[in-house]
Amino acid sequence: MSCGFYLSKTRKCTCTKAMLQKYARRLSGPLLDHIDLHINVDPAAYADLSSNVKTSSREIIRNRVIKQGPSVEADRWRYNAQMAPEKTIINCSLGTLEQELLIQDMEKQSFPPVLTPGS
Repeated sequence: MSCGFYLSKTRKCTCTKAMLQKYARRLSGPLLDHIDLHINVDPAAYADLSSNVKTSSREIIRNRVIKQGPSVEADRWRYNAQMAPEKTIINCSLGTLEQELLIQDMEKQSFPPVLTPGS
């Protein structure tokens, strides 16, 4: 079993290399085939969860959501094929860091990266 802090910015992972490899083998295959997005999330600090800072009321947030509703609804699509080309560029472009991560992952998975013109 993993300690849960691999790649954490707040706590040091106490797992051995063998433990991490065993855990990765348990997660590989069919389970990872169903996961499209992998992100690392650090746990929330207790102070953030127990803060007495006044936040917006439900009514204020509800009114903001209702006000934005029509513009958000007009920009929605159900399938990627329904997305306008200019929206694809806006919503799906990768930054330099994301491109580097994708290339690293593709190389690790033995997929040759596809280079686009100008890259």
